[in-house]
Amino acid sequence: VIRRAGIADATLNYDKTLIETEYGIYLEAEYAAFQTLTTLEAMEDVLTAITTEYNNYKKVMYGASKKREAPTTFQQMVTYYNQYSNSEDGVREAELILDDYGNVAEIEYHRFSGPCDTTCLDCDMRRVTEVGHTFDNNCDAICNGCGGTRSVPDHVYDNVSDAFCNACGQERAVPQHVYSNACDAFCNECDAEREVPPHEYDNACDVYCNECQAERVPPHVYDNACDTKCNVCDEAREVEPHVYDNACDTKCNVCDAGREVSPHVYDNACDKKCNVCDEKRTTQGHVYENDCDTTCEACYQKRDVDGHEDEDGDQYCDHCRTYVPSKGAQNGGSSTILIVVIAVVSTLLVCGGAFTIVIISMKKKQNNQ
Repeated sequence: VIRRAGIADATLNYDKTLIETEYGIYLEAEYAAFQTLTTLEAMEDVLTAITTEYNNYKKVMYGASKKREAPTTFQQMVTYYNQYSNSEDGVREAELILDDYGNVAEIEYHRFSGPCDTTCLDCDMRRVTEVGHTFDNNCDAICNGCGGTRSVPDHVYDNVSDAFCNACGQERAVPQHVYSNACDAFCNECDAEREVPPHEYDNACDVYCNECQAERVPPHVYDNACDTKCNVCDEAREVEPHVYDNACDTKCNVCDAGREVSPHVYDNACDKKCNVCDEKRTTQGHVYENDCDTTCEACYQKRDVDGHEDEDGDQYCDHCRTYVPSKGAQNGGSSTILIVVIAVVSTLLVCGGAFTIVIISMKKKQNNQ
């Protein structure tokens, strides 16, 4: 400041008013910058430098022995420092001690037994901000700052097999997980899951696992619902009997298995429908001796026919050779033949019975031709 005022040496003449004005401006600028500082250390460095400068300033201005009160701006810096050092933002508690003239005599710090102590050992001043004990976690019993101890709850675990405390993460030795068998995937104590191999069986149809005896429903393989023996393991099973429509059905409705059955049952050779299953068959038809025959030779079934026919007029049926009288003989011949027979019979009775028998026999034979 003195140099800026043009004074190079204290023995030279200089304008004190100008220097005081310049020094006041300088302190105002320093105070503005001082209020932007955020640590006590930085503030202390500035105040120490300003105090040194001020002492030099007084020697030049007023002489080394003259007492003079410090400028108002400098005192404002000290007040600001003391307020900040005891505020919530203070890193440590300290106080600047000024002499009777407002000069910084010393920086006095409060003393505490440790970082967790809140009361000054010299003046019983309590810290505005209580640091308090610090611990690593809820299970830590020893303060990191002062070594003080506290009572803490037991570690918290999910179960007997949990190795890490839920509060502090501390690891502990735990017993092995307990499983029912080699195939059990979940611990019996804590339900912890593990990877296990699949169950092992002797074959695809084996019921019990070779490792844990776990039971399963074997997937037997059969050809069909009527098959009694598994295709894989040959194990037999009970099944319902084959299902057929009737006694004549040769193929099972379920599995198509064939069987031998008795022949169809018919009433006779001409019957077209089986009496058991109603299956129809083709037959050769009724059998007759000729077109005039009314009774089937195979089944004795009766039929209606139109009568004998004699197209050639030989008085015999064209179909069955049965004697068929002509229409004239049918009208008057009967009486004539009867009269002749009676006359012949009467005459022959006189001559001898043997001949009569012969004539009658011949006549009968003739009629049957």
